This record gives sequence, structure tokens and C-alpha cells, in this order.
Amino acid sequence: MCDVYSDALSKGLLFFEAQRSGKLPADNRIPWRGDSCLSDGSDVGLDLSRAYFDSGDHVVFGLPLSFTLSMMAFGLVEYGDLYGTEQDRAVAALKWGTDWLLRAHHSENELYVQVGDGEKDHACWTRPEDLDMERSTELQAAFYKSYSGYGDELLWAAAWLHRATSDPTYIAYMTGPNSNDGPLNWKGTASEISWDDKRAAAQLLAARLVLLGQQPSGTALDHYKKALDGFVCSYVTGNTPETAAGLPWIREWLPLQYVTTSAFVIAVYGDLLRQANASLTCSGSTYTSDMLLAYSKKQADYILGANPRGISYMVGLGESFPQRVHHRAASIPKDGVHYKCGEGFKFFQTSDPNPNVLEGAIVGGPDQADNFQDARTNFKQSEASTYTNAPFLGLVARLSSSRALPLATPVPTSAGQPAPAATPAATTPDVAPGPVACDCDCEGF
Repeated sequence: MCDVYSDALSKGLLFFEAQRSGKLPADNRIPWRGDSCLSDGSDVGLDLSRAYFDSGDHVVFGLPLSFTLSMMAFGLVEYGDLYGTEQDRAVAALKWGTDWLLRAHHSENELYVQVGDGEKDHACWTRPEDLDMERSTELQAAFYKSYSGYGDELLWAAAWLHRATSDPTYIAYMTGPNSNDGPLNWKGTASEISWDDKRAAAQLLAARLVLLGQQPSGTALDHYKKALDGFVCSYVTGNTPETAAGLPWIREWLPLQYVTTSAFVIAVYGDLLRQANASLTCSGSTYTSDMLLAYSKKQADYILGANPRGISYMVGLGESFPQRVHHRAASIPKDGVHYKCGEGFKFFQTSDPNPNVLEGAIVGGPDQADNFQDARTNFKQSEASTYTNAPFLGLVARLSSSRALPLATPVPTSAGQPAPAATPAATTPDVAPGPVACDCDCEGF
């Protein structure tokens, strides 16, 4: 049976295949991609090919890659059985990245975290297969840095290691002196979940231990649950800034990355509350597990087309979707011509649709007024990222098991008033028609 969430899951995995570097496997399904960056890591005597490019450029960034993989794994751990026929592909996609991390962790105290120079890479617009610049391997990230500090990464790691091993050492670590270390801020309520700040997701893993009776109450784990409750309440009650159509709004750079992460975590928390026969109280109002799932579904539906623009922000899904994704490989035709570093910018500057459809990519998304400009130069809105897609895989897998819930309808920006037209690219319509999502009734698509 075909439904829009299953279709989104299948297409979302295709996006990860389009982001692969290195020697591609024989079952590569992206006809416009080929082998690339085969010598990555050779400057330090390692094979660091076969990674993921995180966005529309060709640098391998370790910090967002690690977050991407952990969120992919989170979805599989929670909802793996709901992936259906895509489960094996999802595991293979995860393994492609984790194998790279293992190779990058060359010795006990040595971890390579970046391949390529961001500034040099951004000065080129070319297909990854045609890259001919030197790609240095770095022990220190030059672009993605943990601006929120390393405290959330420590809690995230300890929580996952405990879930994987049940070793009480990690509980002792999570509830010991570090839990009262102000700079680590483990007990603080987060405003986002992102590659930079993973606290709320880590707090969910800690809350799970108490809710399911696997650890006693009266420890720091209770504080983590309280902080998580504050995060979830802020989103479901609308205290987190929103667009007029109800999309959480954190900042303008790839705004949907914060929506996919929060919606996934809130859905998982709702299922956890259901297991524990519990509910969430926000300012005196009770929120059931079904209400939390409905909230997450609303955000997924917005991304998939139930928004004032009436477009899918996932490329290739629905009748209308972005045509000019900020993505080098998708924007340059596979025409047998080797375009040098600067020669490819003519494809960046054109208003023509991309010749290659980056199926399954979730673009940056709308602005705070629910508007979207489909322009390659508008990278804050038109660029896709692996860390936006990763949590969405688990979310749509969960929603695919809830087919009795209808797809939400587009929400006007004010009662009784139609949404204003989206801002067009310089000389082109905002979004051109695309193919239908699947060959059956896909709940409105």
C-alpha cells in the first residue's frame, strides 16, 4: 500500500545515496552520481573516502555527520520495524557513515573531523566527480563548531552508551558530579535540537529510564525529564516562536532542520508516555500521547505540502516542489563535460530548474512569514542537509503506521484569508509542477 509517509521515507533514503562520496556501490540508484573524492585522507595515510557530503557542497564535516548518523540510528532503534521494505536500505545508509567514522578514529586519541577546505570548496561550483583541488584532512573543524559547548555531547554519548550496554557506569556518570556542573548545563531546558545542541534529545533518553521504571526516581534523571518537559511544552503550546501557519521558527538558516528534530523527539516522547501510561502537563493543561503525535504529524504534513504555499518542501514528492535546490551535483548536467572550478558557476546563476532531481531532499524551508523563494542563490531556504533529513526518516516511519490520521489541509495565514503568493525567483515562477508522489492514492498528493 502506498501512503505519503512511506513515499517520503523511500525518497528520503534516496537523498542520502545522492550525498555519498567515494567509490559508489554497484547498486547505486542515482544515475547522475559517480565515484568522487577517492583520495580523501591520503594526506594522512588513511582511506577517508566513502562519507557523506552534508549539504550542497563537498566538504565532509564530522560534527554534523555524527549528529546525522545518531538521529538516523535513533529512528531505527525506535521504529525500525515500521521501515518495512526500506529497513535494510536504512541500515545500509547508516553503516555507510558509521564505517567512515570508524576509519576517521585512527587511534585511541586521534579523530579526524573534516576533509576538505570550506572556503576553497565554496569558491567552486562543480560536480564532486570533477573535483581536482587538494582536500586536506583535519583534526580540528574549521566551520562547524560546537558553539553550545561540549556538555550536550557528553550527556548524549553517556545516555546512548547506557542504552546500548546497560552498563551502570554510564548512569553513575549521568547522575554524578557532572549533573551539577553549571557550564555543562545538562539540566537546562533547550530551545532547539540541532547538530550543535542535543540536550533535549539526550534528556529524552534519560527520561525514558525513569518513566519505564528502569531507574529509580530521586536522581538527576528527574531533572532531565523536567527539562525535557519544558522543551516539549514550549513547542506544543506555541510558546516557541512560530510562523502564522504554526511552523516552529528558530532561525532563518535552514529553518526546517529544527522542525524535523523537534517533531521526531516529540513523537518519540509521546510513544514513551503511552508505554508508561502517563501524560504531559503544560501550565495546567494535559497533553496525551495522541496529542503529541498529532503535533508532530502537523509539522510533518507542513513539510510535505499542508502549508500556505501548497508545496512539498521534500524534493520529488507531490505535485509541486522546489526546482532550484542549492546543490552543486544536482544543478550541473551529466553531459560528459568536465567543468573546472569556476566554470560551473553558470549553472549556479541560471534560473533554469536543476537538470537532476535531488529526490527526497528537504530544503531549508520557508521564512518566518511562510514564504519561500525557489532560487539557487537563496541558500538559506533552498539548500538541503543530511541533518534535516535524518530525523525525518524515523518520524515518517512512525506516521506510516498511523494511516487512519488524515493528511492535514493547508492552513491559511489568517482566518478566511488566502495565503499571499510566494516570492518568485528573479525571472521564474516560484515552484514548477513536479511528478506525482506515487502511482496510487497518496492522501491528497
